[in-house]
Amino acid sequence: MSPLDAVNFVTITGNLSYIKERFVMRLYGFSKMSNIDYQKTPTQPKELIFVEFLEFFARLAFWAFELDESEKYAHFELHERMDALLAHFCKRMRLQRNFAVLKEEQSGIIEEIIEYMH
Repeated sequence: MSPLDAVNFVTITGNLSYIKERFVMRLYGFSKMSNIDYQKTPTQPKELIFVEFLEFFARLAFWAFELDESEKYAHFELHERMDALLAHFCKRMRLQRNFAVLKEEQSGIIEEIIEYMH
């Protein structure tokens, strides 16, 4: 995902127009694992790898509901915000979410397996 893709992902695909382009670029930059001065080394790749995208999505989920004025999700934990934002994007992109929840009773761990289908 390039910086322009990130902006389009948030503003067009997600229809989160209250999050400004400059702020999306900050979230994108903070999600990069490497600190590279792109003006000194313009040949370095400017795209997110998968784990960086996950960090970008987590940052986006946190701030999307912090900046939202309805305060409906203000009390949500980060994983709940990420799930809500993922549901929002799936709905906007007309994807169906299929998931299974596995519970391990002794440790209380809940794992979600999420698959996306067209």
